Amino acid sequence: MAPVAQRVHALLAAGLALSLGLSVYLLLRPAAAGPALLLGSTPALTHAFAFSALLLVTAQPRRPRQRRLLLGGWLVLLVGFECMQLPAARAWVGASIQYLESGWPYLASLLRAHGAGTFDMYDVLASALGVTLAAALLRPVRAPTTRGLTLSRETYAASS
Repeated sequence: MAPVAQRVHALLAAGLALSLGLSVYLLLRPAAAGPALLLGSTPALTHAFAFSALLLVTAQPRRPRQRRLLLGGWLVLLVGFECMQLPAARAWVGASIQYLESGWPYLASLLRAHGAGTFDMYDVLASALGVTLAAALLRPVRAPTTRGLTLSRETYAASS
């Protein structure tokens, strides 16, 4: 698949994943029973997948190590925000909000909004699965070779 086509497909997949996660969140999560119990971590999965795909498409890391660092950093951020919802972290989050109110009001409002949730281990697992799926599905596109063979400089020089 051509690099441009792969980027378009990744963007479409990310948009679809975000739409699916948002619809599950809006339609099923408030019910907290029945299908919501089974699909409760779908928004975490689709969020992690979609933004991992967007990160890969926009950053276009060329080396496997860069891909691992990019996706690993994103997963650490997701798990960190989920861990901020642990009861043990609530006091720290509250103190951080008070400290950040004066100089960083946007960050304080982000912490306030996110700290109101509850920790869910299934959301952590869903986030890890979403990042892993994006990494597996969006493999780097290799440069095309001549008839399936890579020519060395010597071979190329001899053939021209």
